[in-house]
Amino acid sequence: MFGRRGDADPVARGRPRRGRRDVYAWWEYAIMALVAVLILGGIFVLVRVILSSTSGEASSSTAAPVATLPAACAETEWRDPATGECQPRAECSAEMAYDAQTNTCVQPAPNLVGVDPNEGPAAGGTKLTLTGSAFQPGATVTINGAPGLETTVVGPSTMETTTPPGNVYYGVDVTVTNPDGQADTLDNVFTYAAPPVEYVSEIVPPVGSTQGDEAVVIKGRDFVDGTLVSFFGRPATDIQVLNPETMRVTIPAAPAGKVNVNVRIPGRDVYTLKKGFTYRNQAPRRVLLVRPAQGGTSGGTTINITGTGFAPGAKVTVGGKAAGTVKSVGSTRIQVVTPPGALGKVPVTVRNPGMPAAILDDAFQYVQAPTVTGVKPVKVAEDGGTKVTISGTGFLKGATVTFDGAKATNVVVSSPTEIRAEAPPGKPGPALVVVKNPNQPPGELKKAVTYVAAKPEPKPSPKPSPKPSPTVAACPTLTLRAQSAPLGSALVLTDVDLFPASVRSPRLTAAGFTGPPGSGSITWKAQPPRIIWQAPDTASPSGTVTFSYQASNCSGTGSGSVPVSAR
Repeated sequence: MFGRRGDADPVARGRPRRGRRDVYAWWEYAIMALVAVLILGGIFVLVRVILSSTSGEASSSTAAPVATLPAACAETEWRDPATGECQPRAECSAEMAYDAQTNTCVQPAPNLVGVDPNEGPAAGGTKLTLTGSAFQPGATVTINGAPGLETTVVGPSTMETTTPPGNVYYGVDVTVTNPDGQADTLDNVFTYAAPPVEYVSEIVPPVGSTQGDEAVVIKGRDFVDGTLVSFFGRPATDIQVLNPETMRVTIPAAPAGKVNVNVRIPGRDVYTLKKGFTYRNQAPRRVLLVRPAQGGTSGGTTINITGTGFAPGAKVTVGGKAAGTVKSVGSTRIQVVTPPGALGKVPVTVRNPGMPAAILDDAFQYVQAPTVTGVKPVKVAEDGGTKVTISGTGFLKGATVTFDGAKATNVVVSSPTEIRAEAPPGKPGPALVVVKNPNQPPGELKKAVTYVAAKPEPKPSPKPSPKPSPTVAACPTLTLRAQSAPLGSALVLTDVDLFPASVRSPRLTAAGFTGPPGSGSITWKAQPPRIIWQAPDTASPSGTVTFSYQASNCSGTGSGSVPVSAR
C-alpha cells in the first residue's frame, strides 16, 4: 500500500507527472490521520457537552425523593409548603385575618365599599361618609391623591372626611389607608363639580314684606327675555329684563326669614343665590292711586299718592325722575310735585329708606298742558270786572280761567296763544292765574296779576243845583243797625242794607271808616251802592262805616252810618 520510490514503475521513471498523484509519502499519510483524529475528537466533545446540559436540566427539574406524606391535612391543620408536613392551624380573633401562606394572624386590609355623596363643588368642603370594613383607628383618606380634611374613623365600617379643593371636573379616586400601610381604592367614585357661573350678584334692596307684592331689582349677567325667578321656590311676577345686567321683579309672599333665590336663564342651569333675600313681618309698600292722574310735560303738577306702608324719608319718582319736595308724608298718603317728563303714561314709585320700591305702572300721564306766560294789565280791581288779555300756548276752545280759584267771566279763546276775559273780584295782593283746557291738566302762572283797591270815581264838575221844589224833601240822615262779621272776613253792605225803601235809586257819593288802628278797612262802589268792610284778623274795638248819598226822590246829599264789629 505504501510503496517506496525505488519500487516505482520503471516506465514512468524519467517522464513528467500528469493529473492526480496516486502515491503519497508516509509523512503525508500521517498528517491526514492526525487531522481526522482531531475532527473526531471535536465532534465527540460537542456531543458530550450537549448531552451534559440536557441531563443537567432534567436532573434539576426532578424533585428529590421525599418521605411519604399524608394525602390531606385536617381542617384544623396547615400544610407547610417547605416540608409538606401538616401543622396546627393558627387561630385568629375576629379583628384579625388568617394568612394561609404563613399560617399567621395579620391585620386585615381595609375594604372601601361606598362614598356618599358622590359629587361636590370644586372649592371643596363637601362632607363625605365612607362605608366598608376593617377601617383602623388612625386610617387616612385621599381624594384624587390629596388628603381629606378633618378625617374621623367613626368605627370599623364608617369613616368621615371633608373634601379638599379640586381642579378637575370628572370622577376621581378615593383611597383609605390603614396605619399598617394596607389600602383600598374606589375608582372614579367622587366627582368635583365645576363652579357655577355667578349669574346673580345683588338684589336691591335685599329685604321685603312677607305679604309680597313688592318690586326689587336683581343685578347680575346674561339676563334675557324668558328668564324665570323664584323666591322660596315660589315664582316672582312682573319680570322685566331691563338690560342684560338688570331685572325688575315683584316678589311673592313667603315666610319670614332668609330664603334662596333661583334664577333660570333659558338654555342654562338654574342658578341659586343661597339665602339671598330676607322676608320681614311688616306691611308691604304699595302704591294704589295717584290723583290727579294727568299733568303737563313741563312738570309742576301737585299729585297725591295713596297707598300703604309709606315711611318718613320716602323717595318718590315719576317716570323714573325724582319728584319735587315732598309736601306731606303719612303711612297712606304722600303729596309731591311732578318733575318734567315726556308725553305718555309713566310709573310712580315710592321707595322707603333701605326698602323695596312700591311701583304702580302707568299711574300718571304726561299730556300737553297749556302754558300761561303773561296777563295784561297786571293790576286788576279787587271788585272785579277788569278786562284782561292772557298770553301763552296751547289754549283750546272751552278753556276756563280762574284767578286764585275764582272763575273769570266772559272768557273768549281768540287763538291758541291768547284768551280775553274779565277778572273776578279778589283780595288785594298777587293772584295765581290758571288756564285749563277740557279734560287736560291746567297751566298756571303764579303772581300773574295783583288785585288793587278800586279808586273812587272822580267827582263830576259841580253844576248849579236846581232849586228844590218846595214839595221835594231833603235826603235824610240814616242811622242803621249795627253789623258784625267773623274775624278776617268781609262784610258786604248793598243798597238793601244801606237804604230804606223810601229812598229811591240811591247813589253813593263817598264812604269812609272811623275806628282805632287795626279795626278794619273798607272799599265801596257808587252804583249800584256797595260798601265792603274787611274785618281784622284779631279781635279789636268796633268802628263805624260812614257814607254820603244822593237819591232821585230827595234833594241834596244825605248821610248815614253803620256800627260794625268783628266777632
